Amino acid sequence: MSSSVGYYVSAADIEARRRRELRADVASALARLAGVRARARGIGLAIPAVRGGFTDDTSSDDLQALLDRVSAAHADADESINAAWRQKWRAEIGKATGGTVVTGLSAQDELAAAKSGPDRDTLALRSAVADAESLMADQGHRCDEEGVASAREVFAELAKAATVVRARSLSLEIAVIIQRSIVRRRDAAALEGERVRLLELVRDATPGDQEQLRDLVTTATDLEQVADLVFASIEREDRARHRRKVADATAEALAELGCVVGEEFESLLTTEQQAVVGFRAQDGYGLLVRLPEDGTSLLTAVVRAEDRAESGAHATAVQTAYCDETLPELHAKLRERGIQLGDTPFLRGDPGRAVPVAPAPLPGRQQKPATKTTVKERHHES
Repeated sequence: MSSSVGYYVSAADIEARRRRELRADVASALARLAGVRARARGIGLAIPAVRGGFTDDTSSDDLQALLDRVSAAHADADESINAAWRQKWRAEIGKATGGTVVTGLSAQDELAAAKSGPDRDTLALRSAVADAESLMADQGHRCDEEGVASAREVFAELAKAATVVRARSLSLEIAVIIQRSIVRRRDAAALEGERVRLLELVRDATPGDQEQLRDLVTTATDLEQVADLVFASIEREDRARHRRKVADATAEALAELGCVVGEEFESLLTTEQQAVVGFRAQDGYGLLVRLPEDGTSLLTAVVRAEDRAESGAHATAVQTAYCDETLPELHAKLRERGIQLGDTPFLRGDPGRAVPVAPAPLPGRQQKPATKTTVKERHHES
């Protein structure tokens, strides 16, 4: 007998996934901001921290608001560091050039430099120093410490260069140092930001994988393959977590509807992909529940014990009552518990139509136990 019905089920909690992604984004953004604040302290600038934190239960709206605050603080900090760096670098120029203020060439200077004369080399030297000074003032705050130290050292040589060829060579060297330093610092910041992000995501991976994944994320210099492992473990745990959620919600809902739900119902539903509950008001009849391994569908079918009629007025009445009365209430209770069912069934078997595969035996009947654990009835208190 049957009266089987199947509904597609959302395979994941979309809101939970969004919160997870935002938690990882916030953690990464906070780590980058901490790095910016440390750089700021290195030039005597105090950047305030962003207030607020988050937990696993923080809503996506609150997480997004926190992420926006951190991003704004990061932008403000960059602007402040840039201004402070310019001021500090200008102060160092005098030391490197013996007190001479270096500025760019005016239009008149450029015209004079184009002509032959005793000041041509002097103006060319001045131009090379001015170009390097301007580049350091504009881009120095984006460099890492190694780049800044190297650029300063070369700039000190540039300020003392005696020939135009030497000055231009040193000015070009500074430009290369700065460009490489910016790329190096950007890549390092991106790597550490991704590391923090993955460490936050590991918290949602399969528990047995978490320690190994943390070690891999912490020590890896190339996180691309490690990220694949993290995401694969999260996907497995999401699927298992979702199936446990569906199984628990189904057990609670069926108990509230007066069914005889055994203690092993949830474990059977998740490990064996199917379990049976009895109808308390209809001895010998029950409900087969199936939850496939991918967790994307939930199927139910009315089943009977061997000593109960497969057809007839009473059997049809049991099936009809389930379809007309119990099924709508079951759907409502599942949705109340956050299980997202499809609006319409993808499978619908009318009363009397056979269930596709043989059902498991009804609880309470003589049967070979699956485990040594005694199956006890779940009691629901209204």
